[in-house]
Amino acid sequence: MGQTKRRKIAGKKENSGACARGKCEANPGEFPLASMRKPGRAVIARICCANPETKRLRELGLVEGRPINLLHPRRESDPAALRIGESRLCISHETAQHLWMEQDA
Repeated sequence: MGQTKRRKIAGKKENSGACARGKCEANPGEFPLASMRKPGRAVIARICCANPETKRLRELGLVEGRPINLLHPRRESDPAALRIGESRLCISHETAQHLWMEQDA
């Protein structure tokens, strides 16, 4: 699949409130981490689509209720840089679509 087609599909999924696999829908007040375009703070509401990658994220500390800081938002195909506690982590756009966030209170 070409890069342009992938972006169009990803943009369509973000706008519709579903992950790339189309298995997750946004609950009221939730948004995918992939849709954050500015540095900021949010809380992980849930992780959808259980797979080896999302299992690994849980092992790294990305769990429901955990606050994260988005240090560098994703641009095009670049990964997003996060701070979780004292750790820093970069994740891909595809992975960021499975992390559903809610605004930090």
